[in-house]
Amino acid sequence: MPRCSSVHGNQMETGTDLEIYMEVYKGGLRNPSAGQIHQITAHLSSFGKLQGKNVFYWFQNHKARDKQRLKKKKLLMVKQHPQSCCYYASLSSQMPATRQGSVTVDAAALIIGL
Repeated sequence: MPRCSSVHGNQMETGTDLEIYMEVYKGGLRNPSAGQIHQITAHLSSFGKLQGKNVFYWFQNHKARDKQRLKKKKLLMVKQHPQSCCYYASLSSQMPATRQGSVTVDAAALIIGL
């Protein structure tokens, strides 16, 4: 399956690429390190031409789109249930902030079998 769009020359993911990206992303890896990007690139390049910047940009774009979806979902929830949202927002502001744990295991290596 060709990777390049004939119209703009942009990189296009194959079905296999997307599956691997999504498995890694759902596994908790949101900001892969340079080494992890290199591992993912090496694995995906067996399916065709691919550069590390494509892997980096995929994760960056996917994270931004997730953020937009969440923002849109919260806004819709506020519009549909204004009183209940204000109540939950006040409760969450009273709770101590929690930090999501960082991925300690190289999720990319585990998922793609490197």
